[in-house]
Amino acid sequence: MRTAFRRLSAALAALALILPLLTVNTAAAELSAAALAEDAPSVLAAGRYHTLELRGSGEVYAWGDNRYGQLGIGTDVSYAEPRLVMRGTAGIAAGQWSSYAVTASGDLYAWGNGEQGQLGNGKSEQSSSPVFVMGGVKQVAAALNRAYALTEGGVLYAWGNASWEYPDGRRLGSTPRAVAEDVDAVFCGGATTLLLRDGELSALGSAVPGGVGNGRAKETAIAHGVATAAATSSEILYITRAGGLYLYRDGRASLLRSGMASVTANSGRFAAVSTSGTLYTWGTGNAGELGIGAGTASAPSEALHDVASCAIGGSFIAAVKTNGERWAAGSNVCCQLGSGTDRLDYDTFMRVGSGSYELPQRSSGTYRVLLDGKKLTFDVEPVNRSGRLLVPMRAIFEGLGADVSWNGVTKTASAALGGRSVSVTIGSTAAVVNGRAAALDVPAEIVSSRTLVPLRFVMTALGADVEYIANERLVAIRGSGAAFELTPDALEKFAGESVSIKVTLKNGIGSACGVAVHRGGLIVTNAHVVRDALAIAVTLPGGRSVPAEVYCVSGEQDYAILKVSASINRAARLSAAAPALDGRIVIYDGSDGAAHSGSVTLEGYAGKSVLTDIPLAPGASGSGAYSRDGELVGIVWASSGEAGCAAVLSAEAFRADITRAESYYGLE
Repeated sequence: MRTAFRRLSAALAALALILPLLTVNTAAAELSAAALAEDAPSVLAAGRYHTLELRGSGEVYAWGDNRYGQLGIGTDVSYAEPRLVMRGTAGIAAGQWSSYAVTASGDLYAWGNGEQGQLGNGKSEQSSSPVFVMGGVKQVAAALNRAYALTEGGVLYAWGNASWEYPDGRRLGSTPRAVAEDVDAVFCGGATTLLLRDGELSALGSAVPGGVGNGRAKETAIAHGVATAAATSSEILYITRAGGLYLYRDGRASLLRSGMASVTANSGRFAAVSTSGTLYTWGTGNAGELGIGAGTASAPSEALHDVASCAIGGSFIAAVKTNGERWAAGSNVCCQLGSGTDRLDYDTFMRVGSGSYELPQRSSGTYRVLLDGKKLTFDVEPVNRSGRLLVPMRAIFEGLGADVSWNGVTKTASAALGGRSVSVTIGSTAAVVNGRAAALDVPAEIVSSRTLVPLRFVMTALGADVEYIANERLVAIRGSGAAFELTPDALEKFAGESVSIKVTLKNGIGSACGVAVHRGGLIVTNAHVVRDALAIAVTLPGGRSVPAEVYCVSGEQDYAILKVSASINRAARLSAAAPALDGRIVIYDGSDGAAHSGSVTLEGYAGKSVLTDIPLAPGASGSGAYSRDGELVGIVWASSGEAGCAAVLSAEAFRADITRAESYYGLE
């Protein structure tokens, strides 16, 4: 059994950000005279949680997450609006936590996370300001934790971590080294790199069957007459000079659409722009990053029109229209949509920037109400009464899935959801919340035969979060109390697969639980479960038992990451926030398949752990703890049914090592 022990430094642990399990692919902009034309359309590049924009004037702007300095503005402060990085630029690219730019004179600069040498400056440290890499560059490309620079003479340089050896048997380092010649363009994504020579496309890496043998990649011919391409760890997309968009998977190519101009991809998510400017998206879009609603699209679907450039990042998509407008969709947990706020998520495209969205927002006019990112429609418009927004009761409650009732005699409206209840009476400031008297700032009223209720009061009473952005006349509602009453069947919709772990010890057999955190076979559990194991077996749902190897065991926190050769049907999504004091969570006990809800009662318990009021049996160690949004916030590391509590190790402790494991095993 191969065991790799890795430890984060205290600094990196403090800076680590929770990761949805994605890799990043960005289309790089090749230098040309037109690239610096004032009226040229912007070019975008997207990292895990940040976005770059190269404007026609040659200015590079950045926004979003900045924990590693990937915005390049000399600080680690994140911004929800574009910040100027540098001028005189003609090409950009983004890795998952790093950024790159080529000047009009061919000088390449990099900034952001350099832990794996991906900045190319001979160091393994981050930089919040651009650092010089090399000169004579005409194109830059990046993916995961590696980057490429193509010179005017067609020599391709690479650095960082490619997760496999190059055909010459060497791995990459922290300084650029030549890896190929006579190259016209380079594209990369996941664990795949594409080379274009006079229209002939070839590939290195995992997207080609047999492309990586004994840890060494070999160059494989893919297609001819190619104009541009994109890749993930398992797919290659290319557009021919005739405009045909093809998908290459499992050694076979199939035509998807005709009349296409550009394509990009990121971990099962794909986007392509036609010659007429129509943006098509397809693949997995659970966070709404396809811009066509949450869910999966098996074929290219129209998402936006008049598009000049687009980029897919971690659970979000950004686009620039031909008129210069910026549009975006998906998760905005780290400000990456550039919407001027860090709290709004969309599953359809919204115009962003300078506080402008899809619908014109003025100081007067209609209100927009978003429920978990989806816009609600009302037959009677919401009204503002003394600074309190009143909305049609039935539409908002039914959107939440609450039970709604109306007493015509007393003129009382009631709603019940997840064990919580609220009642308001027309014309009265008296209310009842969970059976107790409460007071309203403004009373409910009837408008055009519809009952309107104070939005913030009733939503908070039902356990939802409400954010009101007055200058945008925009209300965002997230979650409800029902999330805390989920049954095991309901948890199946979002929880990572809970697995049983059996270990062979010197003194017998032990067992515990674990959570699947990547469909490629990554599992997180407790370190105390596997630390002294002679052998480890993981039982997957359905009863199949497979051996596991240890990727890492923490020496400071009680977690370990395992790898099994079997694929996982459903992996957990890591939360973007640690469990907060008094916050509600659900623990899915993998030992008995039961769901238990409760609250965080103590922060800072054992470092990055929290204490809850949830009683669990000792066999629940390694079980997953989930937020109201169905994201993994941590794993159980200690429990006591007698004491009526369970300790949860925050996902903040192990998220960075999950990312490293993805890279190590070449996973998307």
